[in-house]
Amino acid sequence: MLDGLVHIGSRALPAGLVDTGAWDAVRPRFATVYLENKCHLSCEHCYESEATHPKSARLSLRDYERIFDELATLGVLYLSLTGGEIFLRGDLFDIVALGRERRFAVRLYTSGTLIDEARADRIRDLKVSEVQVSLYSADAATHDAFVGQVGAHEKTVRALGLVRERGVLTVMKTLALDLNIDALEALAELARSLGADFRVDPMLRPRTSGDAAPLRHQASSKALREQLIAKPHLFTGARERSAESLCGVDAVRGPTDALCAVAREVISIAADGGVLPCASFPVAGGNVREHSLVEIWRRSALFDQLRRTTFGDMSACQGCAVKAACDPCMAYALIEQGDHRACNAASRHFATALYTHAQGQARPARACGCGG
Repeated sequence: MLDGLVHIGSRALPAGLVDTGAWDAVRPRFATVYLENKCHLSCEHCYESEATHPKSARLSLRDYERIFDELATLGVLYLSLTGGEIFLRGDLFDIVALGRERRFAVRLYTSGTLIDEARADRIRDLKVSEVQVSLYSADAATHDAFVGQVGAHEKTVRALGLVRERGVLTVMKTLALDLNIDALEALAELARSLGADFRVDPMLRPRTSGDAAPLRHQASSKALREQLIAKPHLFTGARERSAESLCGVDAVRGPTDALCAVAREVISIAADGGVLPCASFPVAGGNVREHSLVEIWRRSALFDQLRRTTFGDMSACQGCAVKAACDPCMAYALIEQGDHRACNAASRHFATALYTHAQGQARPARACGCGG
């Protein structure tokens, strides 16, 4: 619906189109497209549910042809295809081909369990830029139990090898979880043995519906500090927030600064055609079945409001002790609190771990120069 308001908890967000003309020059570089909400695995942390990502939702190849044309018009360079499990679509490679014809750098996000030699050959032949494969433990039994399928670990590891053997950039990605936080080194070593890059997402989040069940696997702040943040060969993000940058007031972003790239550099298309300001956002600014993608990007009242939201609007951040280490997430603030300007637990949990670690590494105040 493109008029009136969308109500999330106690917060009402605009759901119409506005003719401000203020954002005509804003161009997204990154697009994430959900091709499929179905998945043959049942990962315990999965953020999807039937309420927020119905399995019946699906667009056609013709729909994607039009969507990709409009993404190219907007200036998108990087196209990430995700799900659900994208390899459940029989026309996946036709969709990839549409993206490559428009010269997008195409990335595939997958469990890898359905990649065989023939599919790995097609990935190579279509010149896919990157394949990101999720693995949650170097121990097969632990991983298989977490994703709900015996033999999944073996299939995923095989897929990583098949894709890498064909010269495609391959990424093994994982979440920092209570079940793997003490064994990330083993995952990193497995990635090295396969010639894959290794990336860790330090933040576990609730489902898009607000269900907090995945958080039972959250690693403690102490474990994050000791097993991830203190090991820059595992988590390069620690370098971006040095001890000095976190103990000086001048490092804190100003009240007029934007929070993130949402609805500015990124855009996402849901499997039902909803146009999202980022891949995590629970509310669409419009639907490609009702309006053109370009019109929604430039005129969405929801996008307009998010673009205008700055750090100065984040009332919960103003007196927060760890704000210098935090990247507030409007999407999960809306999911958790019903207000995109509120604090969200995942950002604060990791910020606390990062800030505490940085303070423990800080030099004396005189050397640091912050006077604190």
